[in-house]
Amino acid sequence: MTRLEELRDFAKTWLCRSLTEHDGVEAPTSAVMPQALRDIYLAFGGVEALTTAHNRLYPPQGIVISDGYGIFYDENQSVVRWAFRDCDAAADDPIVYQGTVTEDGHEWYSEEMPLSAWIKMMCFWQLVNAGYPHSAYSDGIAGATATVETSLPHLTTHADGSTRYYGVPGQLICLAGPASIPSVWAGAVSPEAFTSLSQTLDFDWDYCTDDDD
Repeated sequence: MTRLEELRDFAKTWLCRSLTEHDGVEAPTSAVMPQALRDIYLAFGGVEALTTAHNRLYPPQGIVISDGYGIFYDENQSVVRWAFRDCDAAADDPIVYQGTVTEDGHEWYSEEMPLSAWIKMMCFWQLVNAGYPHSAYSDGIAGATATVETSLPHLTTHADGSTRYYGVPGQLICLAGPASIPSVWAGAVSPEAFTSLSQTLDFDWDYCTDDDD
């Protein structure tokens, strides 16, 4: 399976639907970017649930070259941005760098993850932050780590351990912060999937899209 096929399969699996011709975006041949990023656009660059639900993947023509970095992804409050190094623009699957916005530009550091792995983790983050239409959040649940780990398979963890993802297609959990009392994000593709997930975990949510008004 090629990387493009793998990315399309990833999107199809977690969206719980078939892909259409409108889900991919073909980057212009004149746009200089790593091949992995070009594959990401072509696989699911037009899928809002995976690319703009919370943070934002720039359109191919919107990539900004600044301070020696090609910025292609923006945090929802524009406090943080993600980029590839300009010197890696012709590379196949380079490391992603995170830049904190400062008065003098950006402070950059390595995410220690290649594009093809990093984007999947970020897609999961999008899905638990309104990419899936049914979601919930709690700012710290004691014992949540043990409950989640015994209820759902582990999917991926950020290289620095800051976020950990668990779930099955259509049902996702993100844990962040200390393992003893992590913050918890949940997302599900349908009301039935969300109800099933909530009943399995039995967490008290601070916010839930499915709460009665």
